[in-house]
Parts: sequence; C-alpha cells; structure tokens
Amino acid sequence: MTLLRLSHYGTQDILEKYGVRDSLPSLTSTTGSVFGANANTASSTGLNTILGTKSSKKRLLGVPTSASAIRKSSLESVNRQQQQQDGPSPWEQARRPTRLHVKTSSVSGSRQGTAIDFMKIASSWDRGSRTVRERILQDFIDACRHKTCPQLELELGLGASLFLTRISAWLRLTYLLNYNLSLQMEAIGVFLSASGGSQYLNEFLEIGGALTLLEMISLVQVKESDKASALKLLIHISNAGRRHKEFLCECQAIRAVSDCLARSRFDLTQDYARHLLQELGTGNPKYLMSVYKTLLALLTSP
Repeated sequence: MTLLRLSHYGTQDILEKYGVRDSLPSLTSTTGSVFGANANTASSTGLNTILGTKSSKKRLLGVPTSASAIRKSSLESVNRQQQQQDGPSPWEQARRPTRLHVKTSSVSGSRQGTAIDFMKIASSWDRGSRTVRERILQDFIDACRHKTCPQLELELGLGASLFLTRISAWLRLTYLLNYNLSLQMEAIGVFLSASGGSQYLNEFLEIGGALTLLEMISLVQVKESDKASALKLLIHISNAGRRHKEFLCECQAIRAVSDCLARSRFDLTQDYARHLLQELGTGNPKYLMSVYKTLLALLTSP
C-alpha cells in the first residue's frame, strides 16, 4: 500500500504539471488489493490521459510526431532557406505585377493577369548567369508542361517564339561545355510536343536546331543521358511528317544515328536510336533503302 501511495503521489504531481488532475480517478481508496482491478484501471487511465495530453499539446504546437513528418519539415525548411538566399524566382517576379490587376479585372483581364511579362523574363535571361537561366527554365517546365500552343502564347504573353529562340541559341553555345543540356532540351521539348505547335517546330529547324542535335549525338564528350534527350527531340521532329523525315535524312541523320547506336552502351540511348531509325524508314520511301542498308550493316558489324 505504501508503494501504491508513492506512485499515486508521483502521478498526482505529473497530472498537476499538465493540468489534468481532475481527469484521473482517485487512488486513495484503502479498500481492495494492491493488484486489484481498480488500481490497474486507474493507473492505465491516468497514463492514457497523460499521453493523450502530450500528443494533443504537440499537435497544438505543430510539432511533428513521426519520422516522415520530421524529414518533410526539415526539407521544407531547407528549401525556404535556399529560396531566401537565391532571392525570388525571375518567373514569379514577372508574374507578380499582373496578379495585382486580377482583382479589378473582368474574365478576359484575369487571363491576362496570370500571364508572364515576357519583357521582364527576357531581361532576366539576357542579364542572368547560368544559375539564373537554369532556374528560369525549370520554372518554365513546371508551369508549361503539357500545354498547347495557344496556352503557351497566353502564358508567355505572345513571346513564346522569342523564348524558344533564346533557349535554342544558348544550347548551340553551351553543348560543348557540358552545361545542364538535359534541362535545356526538356524546355525545347515543351514547345515541340505542344499540340498545334508546328510553328515552333519549323522555327527550331530554321535556326539550325536539328543540326545541333545531330552534332551532339556524334560527339564523344557529350554525356549519354544528354544524347538520349537529343534523340528524343529528333523523334519529335520525325513524327511531324514525311517532309521532316526527308529533311533529317538530308542532314545525314541516318549515319549520325547509326554511329551513335553502334558506339553507345547506354540502354536508353540505344532504344531511342533504334526507334528513330525505324521512324526515318517508315513512310519515307525516298530514304527507305538507306535505312535498310544501315540496319543490315549494324547487324553484321562485330
């Protein structure tokens, strides 16, 4: 009974600390055994009350109660600190002034309010460093992936063609320097894969984009993952029709792709190269025999 009283006094102190003393049934009864049901029930009830109070206080204070929640909270904190160090995104800076106009605009005005001020994006791009440009490209990919041609024009404030020209020019200047080429080609792929975006495809071909991609897959110093991204863009071009397939074949695409396939040991690059050769030989009777002979040469090569 002495032990029970001591444990009872300790429990009362804990309950007073958390302010839940009245919620615990009294343990001062002198009747019954120390190991009786009443003592066990009272002790378990008091323990559950304390634990429930602790967890409820943690929830009220916003303290994570699981390992996954702690990791998520720490990652969010790191991201916030990184954003504070890097400053606001140029993409968001170009969007902010137009968002203020949405509150007093009509429906058509609200669409214009959510668009990007392309002149600010162009200015940030022209004056920005490599890090700034890569951040703009990542924001563009996140915001415009799977959008159609009219939606891209609406998002970029009728400056989509100018933005594609800037990205393509930067790719031609940096593909020998091993910059983040996959990010640049992914941004170009947003334009080439846009529904109704044939104008973007023609503009990309006019500025020599296909020749740049074919040269990339022919160079040894270009990474295999970047070659796979270049082949993926070439597949987009070949899927546009017979005229585009003939254009690629006139640019010696069959030889460049076959050499890339023969030298590469990267599975994804090999798959894209095989698929591109198949596309160049399908629906393209002018160069069908050239593709056929190239495939035979690959099969008989050591």
